Amino acid sequence: MKKRLSLPLRWLLPVDWSQRLLAAVFAGLALWLIWLLGDVLAGMPQQGHLLMGSIAASSFLVFVVPHSPMAKPWPLFGGHLVSALVGVLVASLVSDQPSAVGLGVAFAVLAMYQLRCLHPPGAATALAAVLAHKGLLPGYPFVAVPVLFNVLVLLPLALVYGRLMRLYEKRSSTAVSNDSVMQDSGAQPTGGAVLAEDIDAALNELHAVLDVSRDDLALIYRLAEQHALHRDVTGQRCSDLMLRDLPQMEFGSELEEVWLALQQSGAPALPVVDRARRVIGLVSESEFLSHAAAMPHSSWQAKLHGLVKRTPGPNSEKPEVAGQIMRTDFVSVQLDESVMVLFGLARRAGGQPLVVLDAENRLAGLLPVERIIDAVYQARLHRTGEWGGMVFSHAA
Repeated sequence: MKKRLSLPLRWLLPVDWSQRLLAAVFAGLALWLIWLLGDVLAGMPQQGHLLMGSIAASSFLVFVVPHSPMAKPWPLFGGHLVSALVGVLVASLVSDQPSAVGLGVAFAVLAMYQLRCLHPPGAATALAAVLAHKGLLPGYPFVAVPVLFNVLVLLPLALVYGRLMRLYEKRSSTAVSNDSVMQDSGAQPTGGAVLAEDIDAALNELHAVLDVSRDDLALIYRLAEQHALHRDVTGQRCSDLMLRDLPQMEFGSELEEVWLALQQSGAPALPVVDRARRVIGLVSESEFLSHAAAMPHSSWQAKLHGLVKRTPGPNSEKPEVAGQIMRTDFVSVQLDESVMVLFGLARRAGGQPLVVLDAENRLAGLLPVERIIDAVYQARLHRTGEWGGMVFSHAA
């Protein structure tokens, strides 16, 4: 039970105590300065009237989760200013206060979306602007004081804090890199899968709180890896990988002829075509073995020999030609199909090669599944240098 409770704590608090204390000090210092400078600006004690509630939420963002895109300088500055302007504008146009509140926040969110300055406390600033329209600081002066005043005090502190964090993280990452080099010198990359524990360890090394869950990070990693892999194999097409100039069997080709051609070609299967060179089936060793199992012989060698050998006379109780044993549930693709599409179709083929067709839907070649897997893993090997030199080779 103790181990299960400790994992969420490490996930929620991957920062050391010095960083936690520094964030708390900067957050408190920011609010203290806003209050103090507000009194100086007014020339008399204001009892914190110029201190906005939403700026406290901003302090939490910029000091506790500084890596968040919503805690960056432009979202902090633009989120408050844009929301204040929208709130004042809506309040001046809509007399019904409940409607003005809803519309003010809604349009502020849309404006932050459009201007790429999403900042959650900005919604509270829009609300304050609407409510203040009939209060002490009505209209557009509210945008300057207190909104702009609060932001201009907080923003320099946020920049200083961000600079300190970058220096701290640079020093920490350098130490981690040096340790990794010392531990991994002479070792070969294994290319193992990234586990949840690996993500936890990486987050602990960052010494930062990220406003994204571990599951979301894992999903982002997988999607990014798929996109990178797709980019690496985009240039390869079916025509680059397929087997060409294979022997073509007809429906009436005798089994002995088909078996001999299959062994000599080294192909995983042979196509069976009609007179227009349109594929009507595939014959592989699997079809021979499945039909040989029904032969009345004691050994597999004898069974296979009995199946392949032509039966003299007009009547036969066993298959004699390719059309009687071929499989017709093959998967066909076009010459210009991309490797990533082929990778998905390979699973439907059940291990059988894909039939490649030209623009007239006639036979162009066969594509073994192994060649598709090879192309994908070679692309990943080239991109990451992983997999310890493991490749899947294929015959020319």
